[in-house]
Amino acid sequence: MGKETPQKTSPSLEDPLQFIKGVGPKKAEVLRRRNLECVKDCLFYIPFRYEDRSKTGTIATLVAGEHTSFSAEITAAGSYFIGRRRRVFEIALQDETGATRAKYYQFNATYMKDKFKIGARVTVSGKPQPNRRAGSRLELVHPNVEIDDGSQSPNVETGRIVPVYQTTEGLHLKSLRSLIHTVIEVYSDLAEEYLPQDIIERNGYPPLSQAIRETHFPSEDSSLDALNRFKTLGQERIVFDELFLIQLALLY
Repeated sequence: MGKETPQKTSPSLEDPLQFIKGVGPKKAEVLRRRNLECVKDCLFYIPFRYEDRSKTGTIATLVAGEHTSFSAEITAAGSYFIGRRRRVFEIALQDETGATRAKYYQFNATYMKDKFKIGARVTVSGKPQPNRRAGSRLELVHPNVEIDDGSQSPNVETGRIVPVYQTTEGLHLKSLRSLIHTVIEVYSDLAEEYLPQDIIERNGYPPLSQAIRETHFPSEDSSLDALNRFKTLGQERIVFDELFLIQLALLY
C-alpha cells in the first residue's frame, strides 16, 4: 500500500502565532508578554494611534517636525564615534533636489552595513529635525527606510496611513506591524459574525472582517483625525462587538 498524503489542516483563529512565518518559539514568547498567543489575539489587537505616511515629497521640501516620505539614493553609509563611546550609523541620501542624512544611535552594525548599500534606491519616512551643530541643516534620526527592490510585496511602512501598536521589550513595532498584516491577509475572513443583522444595518456597520482590516490598515482616503479619535465605522463596530459580548456574559 502507498503512503497516505498528510491532510492539510484548515486555517483557524486559534492557530498559534508561533507557527506563522517569521515568528518561531523565541518571538512567540515575547508576543505572549502582550497577550498575543493565537491568530485571534492579533486580529483584535487594535492600534492605539495612527501616523499619516501617505504624503510624499522631495528632500528640498522637507520641513522640520513634519512627517513626510521621499525617495532617494544612498550615496554613503557607515558608522563613526561621537566622543569616546557614542557610536552613530549615518546614511547620506540624495535626490534630484538636494541631499540629507539619516542617523541611528541604536543599531546592529553588521545588519546596517548589509542592508544599506551605496547606490541603492530607498523610500525614507520620518520627521526631519535641524542639526544645531551643522548650521541647522535638516536631517532624520531613526527614520524608517525601505529598500526599493522592485518587489510587488505590500509595503506597510510608507506611502499610507500606518497603525501604531503597544509593544514591549524585544518586540519592535515594525516587526509587529508586519506580523499583524500577514495574519489579517490570511485569517481576517474567518472572523465570525455574531451581531444580529438588524443591529449591523441600523448602525451602518461594515462586516466584521472588513472592520478588522480597515481598523488595522486604513484605506488612503480614511480620515486621520477620525481614526485617532476612534470614530470610524470599522472601529465603532469592533468596540460595539466588545461591549455586546460583555453584556451577554453578564446575562448568562
